[in-house]
Amino acid sequence: MPAFTFLGNDFVLVAAPLIDPSDNMRPAMLLYGLDQRPSGSIENTDSYLLRLLFQTPHPSPGDTLVNLTSDPSPCWSSSPSLQFPFQVASDERIIAFNICHFYPGGSRSQTFLISAKALLVHVGDLAVGGEGRDIEWEEWGSSCAEPVRHHPDWDTWTCFVFGMRHVMPRATRRDDRHMMIVRDLCPNRFMRASEQERNESEALYQEMGYKGPYPRSIVKCVPLPTSIGESSNVRLMISEDGIIVLEVRRMRVCVFMAARLMLLGCRMTIESE
Repeated sequence: MPAFTFLGNDFVLVAAPLIDPSDNMRPAMLLYGLDQRPSGSIENTDSYLLRLLFQTPHPSPGDTLVNLTSDPSPCWSSSPSLQFPFQVASDERIIAFNICHFYPGGSRSQTFLISAKALLVHVGDLAVGGEGRDIEWEEWGSSCAEPVRHHPDWDTWTCFVFGMRHVMPRATRRDDRHMMIVRDLCPNRFMRASEQERNESEALYQEMGYKGPYPRSIVKCVPLPTSIGESSNVRLMISEDGIIVLEVRRMRVCVFMAARLMLLGCRMTIESE
C-alpha cells in the first residue's frame, strides 16, 4: 500500500501496485469499503470494490508509482476553541494523485486533481457491477480529473490540498517577484464569484500557460513575504484558513509562517548526508 486516503466515511482509496501482469504496466487505484470482511480464502486477495485504471503508459522498461493525498479527513472538524467562523464541508474535498514513471536515465510524472464526489459517483453502481469491477480512465478520469501544469515532483511536503483549495507547492516568478498561487475549485464558490474575479483568474491561467477553456476555479496570486530571501528554498502548504511557508535557510533553520505572514516559530534541523 504505497499511499491511501479516506474517500467519504465508508471507503478508502489505495494507490495500487501492479496486480495483473497482463495489464501491460497499467497503474491503478483501488477502492475498499471499510465494512468489508475477509472472504475466508487466502487465495482471494483482490477483494477490492472498484479498480480505477489509468491510461496505459507508453511501453518502456521501468516502474510506475502512484501517490495520492487529500486533507482533511472526512470526519475532521475544527476545534471549538479556535472559534472559526466557517468550516470545510466533509463532502467538499479534492483528491490529488501523481503518476510517476521511472525509466532508464530518468523519470516523468504528472499530477491530477479530482473531486471526491466525482469518484463516489461510481460507488452507486456497485449493485450492478459487483465487487472487483474495473473502471477505465475514460469513464472516471478523462473528463473529471484536471492535470496540473508545471506541478513539481512530489516530496515529503504533500499538504498542498485542503478541502477544495490547492496551493502550488513551489513559488512562481511573476513581475520580478516570487508569488504563491492558490486555487479554489469549489463549484459553488466559483458560481458566486464576481465577474472581475473570474476575469482575473482567466488572466492568471493564461500567464501560467493554460489553453482555454480554463478550469472552473478561482485563482489568487499572493507575493511571498519580503523577509524570505529571493534564493530561498521554500515549500508551500495549505490549511483551513492559511498558507504555510516552510523556508530552509543555509543555516539549516526552518521558519514556519502562516497566511497572515506572522512568524510562528523556528527550530534547528539535523543536517542530512
